[in-house]
Amino acid sequence: MTEQVRSLTVQVVDVFSVRLLSGCPVAVFSGAGELSEGECLHLAAELGMPVSVFAAAGREADGQWRQFSPRQPLELSLTGLLAAAAATRAPVTFPGGTARSEPAGDDTGPVRLELELSGVEFAPYRYSRDLLAGTLGLDRYRMPDHWPLEQVRAGSPSLVVPVATVDALAEIRPDYDSLARLNRKIGVVRTVLYTWQGAAELRLRTLAPALGIFEQPGSAAAVGAAAALVVKEKALTLSPPRSELSAAQGVEVGRASHVELAVEHDAREVKKVHLTTSAVLSLRGDQPRAVTPPRKEQDPPG
Repeated sequence: MTEQVRSLTVQVVDVFSVRLLSGCPVAVFSGAGELSEGECLHLAAELGMPVSVFAAAGREADGQWRQFSPRQPLELSLTGLLAAAAATRAPVTFPGGTARSEPAGDDTGPVRLELELSGVEFAPYRYSRDLLAGTLGLDRYRMPDHWPLEQVRAGSPSLVVPVATVDALAEIRPDYDSLARLNRKIGVVRTVLYTWQGAAELRLRTLAPALGIFEQPGSAAAVGAAAALVVKEKALTLSPPRSELSAAQGVEVGRASHVELAVEHDAREVKKVHLTTSAVLSLRGDQPRAVTPPRKEQDPPG
């Protein structure tokens, strides 16, 4: 049987950073149109990055990106689409918004990224805060009752949890198996812990063990959800119709990042979240791949 040789290009993009080897690493594959879902999932698991995205050659700019965690396909990864926009230097559209890039003077410099997201949804968390604190390895008194705690869908669903101080945020010791079960039970893909490290600056940690990610250094969905929630609940000084704040992520895992946020809102609702950040290309490679069709679909990694 004749082998077909096809070229696969992969770029590793560090999103939410202006420095190499910081922020959130994302693998961006192009020329991947013929790969099966199983092949994409095996590649994502092999690399082990929080997000890997795949597009067919010539289809990178029209939203035809398949997205994966190391464990499973993803319905929507805003972080992955930001990386795709950075890698292709082209806007990427998705239901509810657009990710755009503005390149620097050369291909090696940081890329400015913007993401616009509408349709943020909120739902109450209906389970025990005491059990949640235990699952997170967090002293219950360090989860303030007067701070908002809700489920928020900003692209994809998150459980957004308050923590009293930056020190308390650094000291969590999660039970990842229990947290993965809780996330599946309530229908979210991640737990986002937030606190304040300034009058309008959030500090976040994002845990997604159900996706095979113990801690994600940076997440656009996480910062979007947290920003929308604190604005909705008036947890900071607001300046409608557009309130601005910022967020730091990844500090505790040694991949610090920074995001600027603006939330459009009125007295009744959050209308739109704008995110501005940067990314850098850390690696690029072209790999010819020989594939013998027809190919039996392989089981995805567990």
